[in-house]
Amino acid sequence: MVKKRIIPLFLAIVFLFPAYSAYATEADETVTITPVLTYISTITPNLAISGNTASCTVKITASSSVTKVSATVTLQKQSSSGTYSDVATWSASSSSNYLSTTGTYSVTSGVTYRLKVTVTVTTSSGNETTTVYSAAKTA
Repeated sequence: MVKKRIIPLFLAIVFLFPAYSAYATEADETVTITPVLTYISTITPNLAISGNTASCTVKITASSSVTKVSATVTLQKQSSSGTYSDVATWSASSSSNYLSTTGTYSVTSGVTYRLKVTVTVTTSSGNETTTVYSAAKTA
């Protein structure tokens, strides 16, 4: 008699509470959240350093519904404390869904640099903006 009551109870619990996977993370873990972009397809910042010259190239591709691409590109240098400060900034825009821009700047040997690129695209539905960074390079 007890077996007849336990089996239906067990089956009810199994169906009412399906198995879920869960895990805990430590509080000091770094979590990176990357937003999903609707209109910006790719942003490719490239920083190349040869001698004391930094060649900065940025290519941006957006969906075909984009009517304007704007970018603000900033060359940044790293301080001894690890923070970055702006060295040079320029802006570029295109009235299509593609933008390519370049810049050349003098850099100091032994200093680490990176590009910061803020992109805004315009569509009939509004604007979309994001910021990306290039890999850091040492002169």
